[in-house]
This record gives sequence, C-alpha cells and structure tokens, in this order.
Amino acid sequence: MDISEPMIRFGRLRCADKPWVRFEMGEATQLPFPDGVFDAAISVQVYEYVREVDAALAEMFRVLRPGGRAAVVSTDWKSIIWHSSDAGRMEKILAAFAEHCVYADLPRTLGVKLKSAGFTSATKRSSRNIIETMTRVFLATT
Repeated sequence: MDISEPMIRFGRLRCADKPWVRFEMGEATQLPFPDGVFDAAISVQVYEYVREVDAALAEMFRVLRPGGRAAVVSTDWKSIIWHSSDAGRMEKILAAFAEHCVYADLPRTLGVKLKSAGFTSATKRSSRNIIETMTRVFLATT
C-alpha cells in the first residue's frame, strides 16, 4: 500500500512474477481492509512521513489478527551522520528529507506509540546495515 502511484507501478513491475502479491493505493491512516485479516504487517520508513502517525499505527493494529506481528523500520534522521566529498550536495539531500519528514526522530518515541496503539510488546533492535546507529526495527505483537 502506498499513496504514490509511481511507487505502486514500480512494485507491480518488480513483483510481476509473484501473482500472490498485490499493490493498492491508500493512506496509512485509513487502511481499506476489515479488522483482523492479516497475520503480519511490515512498514519500512513510512511513519516518519505520516502526519497522523498515532492513527496510522492504530490502523496497523486494527487489521492484524490477535497475536499478529508487526515490523516497523524507522530512521532517526536527526541523528544522521553522513559524509560526502560534496558538502553542498549532501546539504541538499538532507534538506529534501527535512522538507517532508514530519517525524525526523520517530524511533525515539515509536515504542511508546506502538503500545498506545494497542500492541502488547514493542522490542527495539538495531538494523545491521550502514546506517545502524540511526535506524531501528521495532517488532510488536497484537
């Protein structure tokens, strides 16, 4: 699910050989699915950009079955340390993120927000990649 038609087209193209995968346009705050229909939900760097993040997390909780699992990957863009030989270009890239990133430091409060949405546990783990110090994976259970 995405609000961006180009991203939906790209996903469909990449998964053309996977007929069990489907892509739909939609808002994270109003998922077009009945209650409790999914065993798992995954969100990768989405909620930083959603103004009504609490409502979006509540929607994720709503569509998961009891005992369902959620994996949320979120980056703390305020703690970013990137180096580039072209400082001007790097500043432009970071400014582009800041322009539309509503919650640049979401991982700092995401565990509490997940629990407020109804998840019974929220475990924070570091991702194992080049941006390990600022990206967190939250695993939550309904």
